[in-house]
Amino acid sequence: VSGSDDGSIDVWNLASGALIRRWQGERRWRALVLTPDGTRLISGSEGPALLWDFASASILAPIQASRATTVIAISADGRLMMIGGMYDEVTLWDLAGNRSIVQWHQGNNSWVSAVALTQDGRHAFSADWEGRTKVWDVQTRSQVGQLVGHGYTKVTAIAVTADGSKVVTADDHGRIVVHRGVHPNAAHEHIADVVLKVVDTTGHRVQQ
Repeated sequence: VSGSDDGSIDVWNLASGALIRRWQGERRWRALVLTPDGTRLISGSEGPALLWDFASASILAPIQASRATTVIAISADGRLMMIGGMYDEVTLWDLAGNRSIVQWHQGNNSWVSAVALTQDGRHAFSADWEGRTKVWDVQTRSQVGQLVGHGYTKVTAIAVTADGSKVVTADDHGRIVVHRGVHPNAAHEHIADVVLKVVDTTGHRVQQ
C-alpha cells in the first residue's frame, strides 16, 4: 500500500507489481500502516491519523493522537499502535478501544521521525530529527533509556529483532547503528546504549 501527495492510496500486488485498486483521500499522506490481519489501514497526514476499513476503503474513525502525524507503528498482535507527530508528540494508542493510553514527549519540540515496538509489545522506541532514540516501557509508561550513535543527525528508521535483543537505527547520512536492546537475562530489565556495530551504506549494499 502506498500513499501520495495528491491524497491517493494505491494497493499493489506484490508478486506482479500490478496496481489492484486506488481510492482517493483528501490529504497528503505522511504514513500508512496495515494492521497485521490486513483488515484495517491507519493513515497519517498533516491532521489527525485516520482508521480505515481496508476492504471498503471507508473511514471508521479519526485518531486524535497528534496535531499532525509523521510516523506510525503497530504491535505484532495488532492491539497497540505508536504514533509520532510534530512538536515532539509520541502517543501509545489502544486500537481495540480507539483511545490514547499515554502520550510521551520526545523533547525540544522536535519532529518524531521513526517509531517501533518490540514483538512482545513490552518496549517502544521513538526517534527524532536531533539524533535521539528514546526507549519506553509500555507497562510502566516511562522512559527507560536512550540509544546513541547518530550525534545530531536525523534518525530515519528503527527496526527491532524478533527476540528484542538488538535494535537497528538508521540516519539521514546513510549510517546504520546496531544497538544491544533489552537485555534478556537481566534480573531487572534495563536498556543498554552499547553500540555493537556502525556501518555506512553505499547504494544497495551495507559496508562494514
